[in-house]
Amino acid sequence: LEENLPLIEEPELNDAINDFKKRLIGVLEATNPQAENYSATVAEQKLQELQDVYHRLKNHLLRAGTQGQIAVRLLVTYLDIMSHFRRIAEQSEKAAHYWLSLRRK
Repeated sequence: LEENLPLIEEPELNDAINDFKKRLIGVLEATNPQAENYSATVAEQKLQELQDVYHRLKNHLLRAGTQGQIAVRLLVTYLDIMSHFRRIAEQSEKAAHYWLSLRRK
């Protein structure tokens, strides 16, 4: 998740980005329906937590951009990347749900 991403100098924003990344990995791990400890409820909960963190991070990025703490180009890059990661997490949860429903048939 870190390769090729430009560094942001603002520590609070970096912490928020790192929290988002950790939660993204948590969602991807939780949405593996073949894992012994898989729980659809836990997967949904982790996805919801990621979405909440995503919205806070997005607001933080936008605020930093409007205050001139990060360049607009960097702001757009991070917004796009975080949005794509969020979408991957949503699709992973959805895929796990469908996979389980197919196994039950």
